[in-house]
Amino acid sequence: TTLLWSVMTLLATAIAGYGLWLLAAPEARPPFLSDSPVPLAVLTHFAGGALALLLGPWQFFTGRSGVRHAAHVWSGRAYVVAVLVGAGAGLVLAPFSQGGLTAHLGFGALALLTRSTTGRALQLVRQGNVPRMRTSPNGGGAFADNNSILLDHTADRWIGAGQSYTWRSE
Repeated sequence: TTLLWSVMTLLATAIAGYGLWLLAAPEARPPFLSDSPVPLAVLTHFAGGALALLLGPWQFFTGRSGVRHAAHVWSGRAYVVAVLVGAGAGLVLAPFSQGGLTAHLGFGALALLTRSTTGRALQLVRQGNVPRMRTSPNGGGAFADNNSILLDHTADRWIGAGQSYTWRSE
């Protein structure tokens, strides 16, 4: 499982790095992002999504007490906020996605499911039902991190299928 965690962490960090790069370098954004009718949602999605991807893998290391547990709790709170903000912005962006109705509905559903599974995980923790949150497929984090990777693969397939766009080279 250490190998799988390492691969997940590496991929999540790479995707977060890309999002942070696009956040910091507006000139690097493809036109469909830089010309978005909801630019604040784009920036919020990049920031929230990147923070969630950077914090998410570390939530698997809990610690039972002391500094490690406190770090887990506080980073978990930041993770939940990042997911709710990033997915909320994703829901705003969904109607403006490329790929037509299927993409709009798919990205919208992903945003809703990500928010609901993370909300459910938070609810279980607040109820003191940590063991159930850890074993639940609706724990939130794994859903969000794995689907970010899936969406990147899907976007590459759509682009490869002829739905191209021009990257800025200025």
